[in-house]
Amino acid sequence: MFAFSTALSCLILLDLLMPGMNGWDFFEAVKRRPELREVPIVVHSSAPDRAPQGATAVLRKPMKLERLLTTVQQYCAR
Repeated sequence: MFAFSTALSCLILLDLLMPGMNGWDFFEAVKRRPELREVPIVVHSSAPDRAPQGATAVLRKPMKLERLLTTVQQYCAR
């Protein structure tokens, strides 16, 4: 399916339209894994109204670099 290293990420930046496994399926797979449930998932999409329920934040495409950096800093600077 997908693999993560033993060191958890501070954030998952998720595009909904990916080849192989779409973003909605990936989101559900992450939420089923106890060790990943608390990792914030930020969705970036041109259709933000279609983001999975429970996403930490949603960024609209095209996104400005400043907005992305602010969001990453918000969740990763802890």
